[in-house]
Amino acid sequence: NAGLSRRRSRVRVSSSPPPLKGLVITEPFFIPSGVPCLRSMAYYLYILESLKDRTYYVGSTNNLKDRVERHNQGRVNYTKPKRPWKLIYTEEHPDRSSAAQRESAIKAYKRRAFIETLITESQA
Repeated sequence: NAGLSRRRSRVRVSSSPPPLKGLVITEPFFIPSGVPCLRSMAYYLYILESLKDRTYYVGSTNNLKDRVERHNQGRVNYTKPKRPWKLIYTEEHPDRSSAAQRESAIKAYKRRAFIETLITESQA
């Protein structure tokens, strides 16, 4: 047990009201690809394209700007070898569960043509 440490958990008691739930827009921002996005409590499904070998990566997050930056900084092991990445598609979802379900549904197709159809239809 020499290398193990015990953590003590602290419980904070606050008199302030619980945080707002739902969509709370604070300010617009732009992802490096130029896609305008909004900061909110929503979750996003996103598709990245590798500029190195043109492969796609499908994921979900509640903070698009931070997540894309993490991919491009090499802080995500799976995508690190194929940097740089470009954000090419997003969908907004009201909660983590629906974004994750949509991510799973897209990954289940396992076809490049399906992803390209999504992208093309979103640009029309």
